[in-house]
Amino acid sequence: MKGTNLTKKIGDVNALNDLRVTEDKGKITVLLGPNGA
Repeated sequence: MKGTNLTKKIGDVNALNDLRVTEDKGKITVLLGPNGA
């Protein structure tokens, strides 16, 4: 999996700016927020 230049804006707030993610085959990646979602 590969993602580049990912951006998320919520209203006037930039929650993510220029996020880059690279994962190797066979790996498991988990992203958890403060509420566990």
